[in-house]
Amino acid sequence: MIKAIGSGFLYQMVRIIVGTLLDVGIGKIAPADIVKIMEARDRAAASKTAPPQGLTMWKAYLIERTAAFLILTRSRCCYII
Repeated sequence: MIKAIGSGFLYQMVRIIVGTLLDVGIGKIAPADIVKIMEARDRAAASKTAPPQGLTMWKAYLIERTAAFLILTRSRCCYII
């Protein structure tokens, strides 16, 4: 399960994060490379965008006029906790 909590997300941001973490889970990317990918600030450095199947907006919180979203996902091939 992956939880993404924030005050807002860019277009397909969570799907890109999930796709990259799935590649870490299957050994395609080393866990230490996540920091390098984030520091690069380049979409091309990340993995493929995860498909929308299995991604669910679970709950929306309203905190001081800022919406924070909790998104949960389950993959058929592997689980990341």
